[in-house]
Amino acid sequence: MKKRIIPIIALSLIGILAITTIIFAVCTKNYVPNFKDFDSVSIGGKNVSSGIVYYSNTENEEAFNKLNELLKNSFNESALNSLFNGRLGYNPEIVKNTNTISNINDLEKYIVYEYENKTELPTITYNKKEISYDRVLLKVEELENTQINLVKVYLLEEEANACSYYFETYANFYHVFDYVKELLGEKSTEDNE
Repeated sequence: MKKRIIPIIALSLIGILAITTIIFAVCTKNYVPNFKDFDSVSIGGKNVSSGIVYYSNTENEEAFNKLNELLKNSFNESALNSLFNGRLGYNPEIVKNTNTISNINDLEKYIVYEYENKTELPTITYNKKEISYDRVLLKVEELENTQINLVKVYLLEEEANACSYYFETYANFYHVFDYVKELLGEKSTEDNE
């Protein structure tokens, strides 16, 4: 009887481990900060030759929807990868740094996700102080791969051109930035090879 119990227990443990691994591989971990749905997206910066390009659900709806979808998806990682990289329990953190962005107009290229309804702006709490923001900014950079990394998602307060607060979280904006290049008519790094 003992000879049968040990193999059964071993096979049961292997089965449980296999099922757990499959579940972790299929499920995703999402590092997205607690954002409400955005109302518009604009692309601007010193390297944007056409000036500020604007997208909303009434103007250029297809591009607007894709920019929102790509942003949401950029914060996802399989739970298995997240577990092996030691960040399964990680949640976005709010950071204040007075030298973060002194003027958004000085940036080479950026994407701004904006809330149009200024009466119901989202808020964050930093050191027991509640701060409302009406825009979320990403600095557009050259990315070589689609690996998830620690990133900064900047928060702009209403009427502000500078930024002191940002979310530090994990994401990969490769596909967002690649689509921005496509929208602006720029060649992607894959096209150049």
